Amino acid sequence: MKTKPFNMEAALNGATVVTRDGRRVRDIQYSPYPINATIENSDGTELSTNFTLEGHFFGKSVSFRDLLILDEEGGEDEN
Repeated sequence: MKTKPFNMEAALNGATVVTRDGRRVRDIQYSPYPINATIENSDGTELSTNFTLEGHFFGKSVSFRDLLILDEEGGEDEN
């Protein structure tokens, strides 16, 4: 899976967003945290959670839940 760093503007304009471990993300919106998004789990359940403006799940630490933009053009994987 090729990805690019998360970009809120791209996400709001329809770019496909995934977590670092490949789960699809939808309903991305600004919130008090400042971003809230819904992660689709492999078992069909969903998790609504908060992220930083950079798409990090927790501060600046790397997490499998971090948001990334799916590179649908198939370039080099930056992550």
